Amino acid sequence: MSGPNRRGWRLSARVASRQGAVAALLASVLLWQATPLAAWSALLGGFVGVCATLTMAGWLFAADAERQPRRLVYRLYVAEALKLIVTALLFVAVLTSMQVNVWAMLLAFGLTLPVLWSAAALLPGLEERRA
Repeated sequence: MSGPNRRGWRLSARVASRQGAVAALLASVLLWQATPLAAWSALLGGFVGVCATLTMAGWLFAADAERQPRRLVYRLYVAEALKLIVTALLFVAVLTSMQVNVWAMLLAFGLTLPVLWSAAALLPGLEERRA
């Protein structure tokens, strides 16, 4: 069995860093326009999104499964399930352990999702492979 999929890891790191940047941008706007609590909450919401992305990537790209389609599909389903579980656990942990502005946290988390969904646009040479 081969090692981890390095290209997948690089893409995941870029996606996670862009998710973090979106959350940090929202947090800075909220710090300027609202309250420090709203800014902190936005950072926590972004953290949940980044952790979910990295959890999914950790499972999906841990082994070179792209040469075995059944294995890849299996890893994709397990990775998606783990992402949902981690997201739920982190939200429960944050909401039960600290005071947050729920709307700011959910907004930041929601803004990290389009970054994840647009990950295919980050793949170099995607246009050539489609043709």
